[in-house]
Amino acid sequence: MTNVAAFPAHASATASMAVNRLNEILQTVEAVSLRLPHEHAARADMMRMLRIFNTANSCVRIVLSDFRDDPAFDQLALYSGEIKRMIETAREKAVGLLETGNDQVLGSEALLARRVGD
Repeated sequence: MTNVAAFPAHASATASMAVNRLNEILQTVEAVSLRLPHEHAARADMMRMLRIFNTANSCVRIVLSDFRDDPAFDQLALYSGEIKRMIETAREKAVGLLETGNDQVLGSEALLARRVGD
């Protein structure tokens, strides 16, 4: 797991809840990333992984939105940035595997495979 951002000793209970949620997202992303194949995989499996990464990215944004008024928001934003970078790296690997398998990403799959805005 990546290094956790240092939070002030007086961080609120809500910051703790946010960190717990972000940790759960991070654990999911790490687990799915470890399952990324190094070679060919079923197209449906790769598309499922992309959906998980897209959902994780959305969840990070929701957590930040929910806790934007927290005094420890800056630390939460830094930590979520680490998670988003991990998601993007995993997404790029998944898309690369889809493309190198001579499978062109078409139609609704192209929308799923493209980078989701922050």
